[in-house]
Amino acid sequence: GEPYGPGLARFGLAPRRVIAARVRRDAEALWAMEEGLRCRSLAAVVGEVVKVGLTQSRRLQLAAAAGGVTAFLLRPATDSPLPSAAATRWRLDAASSDGASAVRWRAVLLRCRGGAPNRWLMEWCDETGDLAVAAPVRD
Repeated sequence: GEPYGPGLARFGLAPRRVIAARVRRDAEALWAMEEGLRCRSLAAVVGEVVKVGLTQSRRLQLAAAAGGVTAFLLRPATDSPLPSAAATRWRLDAASSDGASAVRWRAVLLRCRGGAPNRWLMEWCDETGDLAVAAPVRD
C-alpha cells in the first residue's frame, strides 16, 4: 500500500503537499526519515520499515527533537517488538462500524514514557473533519 490521494484528501491532507520517497531497503527509509526530520518546514515524517534497532530509533528520536518534526515509524505487528527509543508505541487496527458510514480504528497505547497503557475506539467524522473517541466509549 502506497498513499492514496483521495484517501489523504478525505482526512484533510492535500496530496500535492505530500513528498513520497520510494526506497528498497530499511536503511534507505531510515536515512530519508532522518533527513526529513531535520527539515523544520515539514509537519511530519512517516516511514515504514520491517526492522529498526535501538540505535537507529534513537537517531530518529534525536532528529525529531532537533527539528521539531513529528515522526511516525510504521512497523509490522508483532507480539515481541524490538526495543525502541520512541516516546510512545501504538497498535492501530481497523474496527467494525456501527452500520453508519463512520470509519473506526482500535487504538492501543502499548508504551508511553511517563504514562500508562490504554485503549480507545476512535472514529472519523466526515462532517466535522475530526477524529474522536467513539460514542459508546465516550459515554
